[in-house]
Amino acid sequence: MPGANEPQDVVFQPGIREDIDPRNAPPGSLTVAQNVRYGRQGGIAPRPGTKNVPATVLGTAHDFTASSRAGFAAKLGSIPLLGVDGKVYTHVPAAAAVDEQSLFAGAYSTAQPRRRRNGMTSENTATGFGHPDTRIAVATTGSSVLIASSDGADVKYRVETFDGVVLTSGAKTGTICSVIVHAFTYYLVIQNGTNLSALPLTVVQSTVTEGTLTLLVTLPGASSAWDITGYDNGTAWYLVYAAAAGNVTLNRYQGLGLTHSIAAVFSGTTSPSVSAWADTVNGNVWVGLHDDPTVTGTVRYAVRAASDLTAVTAATTIATSPLYGPPLFGPDSSTSPDAFFVFRIASSSGSPVTQGT
Repeated sequence: MPGANEPQDVVFQPGIREDIDPRNAPPGSLTVAQNVRYGRQGGIAPRPGTKNVPATVLGTAHDFTASSRAGFAAKLGSIPLLGVDGKVYTHVPAAAAVDEQSLFAGAYSTAQPRRRRNGMTSENTATGFGHPDTRIAVATTGSSVLIASSDGADVKYRVETFDGVVLTSGAKTGTICSVIVHAFTYYLVIQNGTNLSALPLTVVQSTVTEGTLTLLVTLPGASSAWDITGYDNGTAWYLVYAAAAGNVTLNRYQGLGLTHSIAAVFSGTTSPSVSAWADTVNGNVWVGLHDDPTVTGTVRYAVRAASDLTAVTAATTIATSPLYGPPLFGPDSSTSPDAFFVFRIASSSGSPVTQGT
């Protein structure tokens, strides 16, 4: 019997038109169909599933083990590419070597769309047509996804499986939200006024245990900037925020416990925007800053050790302009322990992509 929420087709007597749906293929035109399924009206849709990639799929043997599940296999020109567990590798045959070389070439998202969903929008209709701005935060762990949204009054959240089964849902008072995953627990960080708090939601199989909303820090103002970043191996996560007296503070957490704090990664700032990225490969935390954005607009970064937040690279200025924004960081495979960073440029002059060491 179909589920209660499953759309049902209601067939009526035909009218004067008796032609077929133009989206349907004429009888006899389909010759080969693989990995598909048929709808009740004869339409064809992809069938979710996986397929093993043989060693010779790229025209050459590779050194990945049988347990490596390739997210994709493709070629860029003559260079084979393999996507495995969120990482992309180029596979270059070594002419004079016994083994071939698999070189890290970047990363890709492992969050796979499994079903269609309606967009999460505000329930507030008092503003007339359309919806007010909605902030959305999404993270995945295991076979679940957490989706949170805020329209400036409440943060609504739910955890569901990839096939749409809602495991839990709720709402907290707040205006801004973000989320990271740490050791198989979602940490939903919510700003309510000047209070910045974290709500832990732990997923074990199909059960979600919701913890207590816990205060992390008190911001100097409701418009103070902050950002969070997770550490891929699940040992810690990090919060950077604009604190009092013009300082930008970086905190390191294990669960909800504060382990380390640096009170002045940057000092003497004015209404800064901030960003952070944890580099698991090299054990660093990159912190970005756009200082005094309406006057000088100085773009800077600093690097701290992920284990104890000791200085790795002192605060460094990238560029200066009110048209810019804080740098956003990502991995660079060319020279370790570098990272790529990009920052917004609201004009045609200058180069929007820069590399930092």
